[in-house]
Amino acid sequence: MRTTVINQCYFENFTTLGKHAHFIGDLQTAKRRYRQAKIAVKDLQNNRFEVATLAVNIARLYRDCGQYKRSELVYKRALFLFDELEMAAHLAIVHLELAELAVIQGKFKAAESAYRNAIARDLTGAATINEVALIAYRLAGRFNDRGQVADAMKLLRFVEKLKYNCHLI
Repeated sequence: MRTTVINQCYFENFTTLGKHAHFIGDLQTAKRRYRQAKIAVKDLQNNRFEVATLAVNIARLYRDCGQYKRSELVYKRALFLFDELEMAAHLAIVHLELAELAVIQGKFKAAESAYRNAIARDLTGAATINEVALIAYRLAGRFNDRGQVADAMKLLRFVEKLKYNCHLI
């Protein structure tokens, strides 16, 4: 029991340090911290939420390093885990991140399919609704920048619907 609590603390600390390093652009430190979090999470395999969350962070890091194939594989692992946990908002986030990854690579059909999976979810009352709206808004900007105005407008309408239904500011 005590070892599990200690590993949980290590996991959370290394994940936070990895996020911070990633945010400031220190990708090498972020990789090292996420690797350390991955080691700590081995004893926490029963906590699928923590594993899925770490997978999303690692996928983002791979995306930002230009390792798109690896990023996609890790995102799909997170999708599988969040689907098992029936977490609609987290599934929407991962689908939107996959759509963003596809847009970066110029794969607009794949991006459209991914964001349609995200906006089809019932997100009423979801705690992470602000993050879903933010990612959808950022993705709309990416579509717009690449001349995919119709897709950008669909996403902006989705964001407006979220704001209205969930009383976001």
